[in-house]
Amino acid sequence: MIQLRLTQKVQKSAGIKPADLCEPIEHESGLGNWVVNVFNEDRRNNLIFVNEKTLYSFVLTKIRKEHYKNLENIFLAGLLQLLEIDGFSQKEVQCLMCDCTEIEFTKTNSRKIMGNVNDLVHHYQYGIYDGGGIDNADIGDIIHHVNRMPQRNIDWGFSVKAVADIAKKASVEWRSRHIL
Repeated sequence: MIQLRLTQKVQKSAGIKPADLCEPIEHESGLGNWVVNVFNEDRRNNLIFVNEKTLYSFVLTKIRKEHYKNLENIFLAGLLQLLEIDGFSQKEVQCLMCDCTEIEFTKTNSRKIMGNVNDLVHHYQYGIYDGGGIDNADIGDIIHHVNRMPQRNIDWGFSVKAVADIAKKASVEWRSRHIL
């Protein structure tokens, strides 16, 4: 199980009331929890998903109201596509996404993570602006670039490398459980 930690803006847009939210729980296995925020660029709403452990992130652009009703599925589809684009093997993708069978919504609970999310939003906004706007920018290339920037809060490592390390560890653990 993982938790999507929704900002108040996302909660409001998705029509999720505070009473509908679960209590935040820290998960040590796999990728863990994700923060979801919304930002506006070129008068269009865009969602950013940021992993709390690795700061691995992706954006989904041109979000409409109906997308909020299907937040779990668009998250899963976006994560799956990102992992495949970043060259993770099918086994690694399965290991990384095995915790995604159950998804809960919670509120955000860390100012430090929200600071990282806001920094990443600025990088994405700059990339979109520099790429000629939301309709012309190569969003995949921007995501690729952002996940390969050194991040201070993960000891100046790269987010994609941190995910690769988790995938390698998860694959080894999976093999050791299934070989016996």
